[in-house]
Amino acid sequence: MARIGEVEFNSYGRGLLPEITGEHSGTSVSLWNDVKKKKSTNSTSGQNKGSNIHIEDNQKSVPQATAYIKQFKFYTPRNYLKYNKVLKIINNNPNIDNKDEAKAIANMVCDLSDKYGIDSEIIVNILAKESGGFVFTPATMDPKSKSHKGVMQVDETLVKTICAKTEDSTNTKLPEIDRRIAYDHKYFEQDQKRIDELKKKYPTAKAMYNAIKNDVALGVELGIMVYKAKLQLTRGDTIQAVKKYCGNQYTLPKDSTAVRRIYPVPQYKDK
Repeated sequence: MARIGEVEFNSYGRGLLPEITGEHSGTSVSLWNDVKKKKSTNSTSGQNKGSNIHIEDNQKSVPQATAYIKQFKFYTPRNYLKYNKVLKIINNNPNIDNKDEAKAIANMVCDLSDKYGIDSEIIVNILAKESGGFVFTPATMDPKSKSHKGVMQVDETLVKTICAKTEDSTNTKLPEIDRRIAYDHKYFEQDQKRIDELKKKYPTAKAMYNAIKNDVALGVELGIMVYKAKLQLTRGDTIQAVKKYCGNQYTLPKDSTAVRRIYPVPQYKDK
């Protein structure tokens, strides 16, 4: 799950925001405490083993869950060595039962990673963990008992942070929680161009949050944004950023060739 800090605030419950250690609006923000990462939600998706393209009859109400297949069908890799590494990781997962499925996921991951300037090998490993092994079904994307949604398990407060405006952090007319969320938006500003594009389709954070419950590609995009925010926090340390996303116990596979540091964090580029 995308989790670093935790805070209790009225009806917001658990707010998932990056840990801040400075001063904000004249008040201490030491409320953002480190918390232990909960166990993986793989158990909730364990009943969905097998292909994530062939959706069960009771899950056909979410056609967006397979829309990414056509959306990235004509992707051409920029780096074939990296693409083949990503494809191998996907093919080696026991939940993947055909090459077309693996290629569709690899195309999506590499296309989006290219645009966000991030190593696709890192993203495919985060996606594998957070989705319970590339299981793109409602049990994974919209677990009823959890606030983390989408294939990259992003919390609603993080979506609010993505959609916020940094300048609102000093707007004393806003509730304290909203100002804190706006303050944290600075960690997402490298992707502001894409955020503005997405807000035209999803004008509210609630709409965007609801969309990742059945839109695989959007869920991956928001997950990449969150990972990049954690890169900002770690000043480009990819290993620490992955741990902040997936939990301190998580490490990339031993044979990983992923880049170890990237700073400054790259901006989103459509082409």
